[in-house]
Amino acid sequence: MAVLEHTRKNAYIFLHDTNIYVREIIRNSGVKRWLDVIKKQIELFEVIDFPFSSGVAIVRVLKDDAWKSLKI
Repeated sequence: MAVLEHTRKNAYIFLHDTNIYVREIIRNSGVKRWLDVIKKQIELFEVIDFPFSSGVAIVRVLKDDAWKSLKI
């Protein structure tokens, strides 16, 4: 996700449509798939996911240049 290249430590990223599975079923890139990758990087990101209806999430960046360490 290109937005990470413009973030610094303690930046917040707000995501919507985090609970829509259709894009993942057809193997298209989707917010849910990206969020699943981010959730595994606990040293780089803090995630609060609200999976109600179509879903909303808040991601806090814990490290400067976190995107450099991210393997997507």
